[in-house]
Amino acid sequence: MTYDFFGYVLPASVTSVGEAREAIRRMQRAYLEDPASPSRALFQELQTREEAIFALRQVSLWARNFPRWCANVVQRCPFLEVRQKVIRDMYDEEIGDALGRTPHYLLLCRVLEALGATREQIEATRPLPGVFLVLCTFDQLTRTRHWLVGLQALVAVEHLTKPASAETTVQWWQQRFGLSREQLMFFWVHGPADEEHAGEGMERLLDAYMEQHPHLLNELVEVAGFAIQAYRMRNESIVEVIRASRRGIPLPA
Repeated sequence: MTYDFFGYVLPASVTSVGEAREAIRRMQRAYLEDPASPSRALFQELQTREEAIFALRQVSLWARNFPRWCANVVQRCPFLEVRQKVIRDMYDEEIGDALGRTPHYLLLCRVLEALGATREQIEATRPLPGVFLVLCTFDQLTRTRHWLVGLQALVAVEHLTKPASAETTVQWWQQRFGLSREQLMFFWVHGPADEEHAGEGMERLLDAYMEQHPHLLNELVEVAGFAIQAYRMRNESIVEVIRASRRGIPLPA
């Protein structure tokens, strides 16, 4: 028997890297193809600028902290090629890539400011309880688990944040809220960046190190599953508060 970090027996469900990768992909597909996925509701149901500002302010907490979680992995990983790949991804997030030339968090701030939020409001965003717990989860995952487990958890979730089409996403925000393509640069940049960060190249790199750490396969799958559930919980928390506001409960400041 193999015990998890928290002392329970891990299900012995996978015996090879290929099985582990397919198990993670099944969980990702299940989330993305779920007609009740909160990611669909999170943006497609937004009706007012107030709702959009509230949702994006909560999302901004993720954008602000994601590079820190990557840094946690870099700190714990002894392999140069992995650190180089993660640091390049952090550079895109914190400095800017060739397309956006601006940190992703600041591109998201640009969207929020175009909707009517001030930088002071964005910086003062207080997480919902569910969002707070999810932020704590990824902080702990990347600081206390094996570096490979933490990195796979981040990659599993980053795969879910890619829009199906940047063009379609930008057009939706233009039509719904009248924003310009320049103001919506975050969505142009974020999709391709996440495709690079969580795409086949990263998966091949992770798979190569899974081959060297077969004793971690079941933990990798288990924790990736919990990471996907945590991401779902973040989005559900935001959607539930927005729906409650339509029943007369004011949105949090």
